[in-house]
Amino acid sequence: MLASNRKEKQISAVNLHRLDENDIAPSPSRSSKRESSASLADDIGSLSNSELVERLVEAYQRLTETEENLVLAAQYGNDLLTQNGILKERLNASLSAADPTITHRVFKSQLDPADAKHIEDIEKSNVELNSKLERLQHDLEVANHRGDREARKGLEHVEGSKRHLEAATRRIAELEEERKEWLRERTGLVRSRRDSVAPIKDFDAERRELLQRVDELEESICQLSTNLEQSQTSLAQTERNCHLFETKSAELEALLQEYREYREDAERATEQVACLSQQLEQAHDIIDELKSVKSDGTQPLDQTGEDEGSRTLFGEVDSKRRELEEKHVMLARRHQGLMKAHEGAISQQERMRMHLARLAQIASANGTVSSAGEDKYTVMQRALAQSEAECRDLRDRVAALERAKDSPLSLQSDDSAQDEVVQLLRLHVTQLKHQCRQARKASQTSDLLRVSEMERARSLESSLVAKNAELQRATAGAVRLGFELDAAKAKIKLLLSTREEVVHVLVVGGKDKWHRATQTEVIPSHVEGEKEGTVREEDSTVQNEVSLDHDDNHPLDESIDISLWPETSNTPEEVAIPSSTATSSTYVNSPAVSPSRIIPIRPDTPTTPRSSVFSPMKDMPKHVQVHVESGRTQVGECAQQ
Repeated sequence: MLASNRKEKQISAVNLHRLDENDIAPSPSRSSKRESSASLADDIGSLSNSELVERLVEAYQRLTETEENLVLAAQYGNDLLTQNGILKERLNASLSAADPTITHRVFKSQLDPADAKHIEDIEKSNVELNSKLERLQHDLEVANHRGDREARKGLEHVEGSKRHLEAATRRIAELEEERKEWLRERTGLVRSRRDSVAPIKDFDAERRELLQRVDELEESICQLSTNLEQSQTSLAQTERNCHLFETKSAELEALLQEYREYREDAERATEQVACLSQQLEQAHDIIDELKSVKSDGTQPLDQTGEDEGSRTLFGEVDSKRRELEEKHVMLARRHQGLMKAHEGAISQQERMRMHLARLAQIASANGTVSSAGEDKYTVMQRALAQSEAECRDLRDRVAALERAKDSPLSLQSDDSAQDEVVQLLRLHVTQLKHQCRQARKASQTSDLLRVSEMERARSLESSLVAKNAELQRATAGAVRLGFELDAAKAKIKLLLSTREEVVHVLVVGGKDKWHRATQTEVIPSHVEGEKEGTVREEDSTVQNEVSLDHDDNHPLDESIDISLWPETSNTPEEVAIPSSTATSSTYVNSPAVSPSRIIPIRPDTPTTPRSSVFSPMKDMPKHVQVHVESGRTQVGECAQQ
């Protein structure tokens, strides 16, 4: 037992050493971690957003690995503690088990001095076990200390990584705020530049846009009028189709009345057939009785003991039998005639059904539904219900006849008149079933047609309402546009009554070059005796001056002044319309100066778009400066040349 305990302790010690050597991996030193954290903190400030994101991802991976290592170290520590407790329990059990044995052996050694060697061996083994126990306890303490150190190192590493992560997060937030601020500044600069270089609206372009809009609205009004005419045409066509459908509904009602009359005739024929069947059954009963009497009368007289009076009675019965046979033949012939009439009625009914189907197809092709059609559908549904009730009654009668035929109380007969009646009734029931199915199908088809026509009527009504509303909106827009056009014409008259200064700017050159274009108009006072609103080109003089400044520092060293006079033109804009606030002077609008008369345009020379400035007449001319690179525009009073 001691040997087995010794072996178990040796195996557990070996397992502890293996766990200590294999599972607990050494971690880097604290100084190296501090150096790496310091270098990481130094490099955070000089990293971009993508590099910071990559560093964050790496830090998260390291944190996860460290957490996994801490979990493994905690598991190993728990395993070591459990194994230490198990070993202690085994040692106590071994000692408690070996104590009586050792006492017994000592007592035995006193009796037998030959066992002293065995006692020494036991003591040696006990010493070895104690030494191994001490060694194992020491190894357990070392492992616990080592696990604690690893756990503390892992926690320190996690805290350092967390601090680095927080620093990186703060840095990312700062960079994001800087980026947003930079975007706001950029947006403000772009908006200010757009506002600073906003072009002056050209009134001619605005008038052309208004005229174009008027043309578009007129085209839309024409289109809406055409659509309204088409809608009215389609509505008239729909009304004609409704009238046609009403006529077809009247025809269908007439056919339905004929079908009702035919069904009443068929009911009367059915009742007559039933009455004849009852009479035929009575005749069969009488015939059976007569046959039984006849069979009794054919026996020999000596056996029956009949006399003359009985033979006379038999003759009367025989004559009565012959009369009944003749009546039976007559009834059979009448039954055949009724069968032929029934077959003719069935064929007529089939033709009427086909005619109704054709009329339903024509009604579905033409298209709309009316109140008369709805009444027709209701009547057809009622007729279908009545036909189904008749079919059920006939089925019950056939079942009753079959039960009466199979009953043991019924008399056996040689002829098959009753079977013929049953077959006739079965044929009638089958025919009524077929008629019920056809009527049900016709009712379903009629319901579908009614629903489709109602949907078409609703869609047409909604389209007409929408087109009417659209026409009203277009009319209101046309009226509003007419008011706007009148206001624009009044504005044109007001602007034509004032003086117009047209400034053309040419951009020629490269960086840091400004170009100035100045136009001055000199208008003499109104001459007495002339009519207001007349045009005299010789009374007005327009002088154009263009100065090209090649450098901002020395704008006057290389400036060039060019004086040009525009060509005369006879455009309608030259006519001045005096306003209510105008004086007795006549204002003449000068035509625009052609850019080619100022500076020749080359294919590689960029130019700015044409712009117009309207202002009252002033003594000082206007000037416009446009920078080539930035596109900045400056408008102000020009100094005397």
